[in-house]
Amino acid sequence: MRQKKSLINFPICFIAALSLAFLAGCATSGITGAPRPIDQLKTDLDALKVETLDNGLTLMLAENDRVPLVTIVIAVRAGAFVEDEEYDGLSHLYEHMFFKGNRAIPNQEAYLNRVRELGMSFNGGTSTEVVMYYFTLPSENLEAGLRFMYDAVTGPLF
Repeated sequence: MRQKKSLINFPICFIAALSLAFLAGCATSGITGAPRPIDQLKTDLDALKVETLDNGLTLMLAENDRVPLVTIVIAVRAGAFVEDEEYDGLSHLYEHMFFKGNRAIPNQEAYLNRVRELGMSFNGGTSTEVVMYYFTLPSENLEAGLRFMYDAVTGPLF
């Protein structure tokens, strides 16, 4: 239990673990792609759980077992709005470096090998107000994916 607690005890502004099926399911129904009734969308949104921890970290969870995938997202309130001329572009650089390696996975080759082992797809993005990273992987690998994200956030190597 202590390990799970440590995964959420770092001072990042926002983290969310979302089922990819929730996101896809908001727009379509089943395999057909037909529009979903508004009452079903409301039910999905009502299932969203949000909690803010004492350290300011906001956790969001939307469960949907229609597809056995999970997406782990971390969004940090950063970007151009916090960068002065001296640090212009630093958030975007950091986004690219995020996928290179960390204390637990020391280089990009090992990083990509672990991505393959976990069956993971990943990406990130930088905007004026937010830097976001996500991993989508089979839900059976959720705990390993959370550890992967934790290591990437808390121990990056540049």
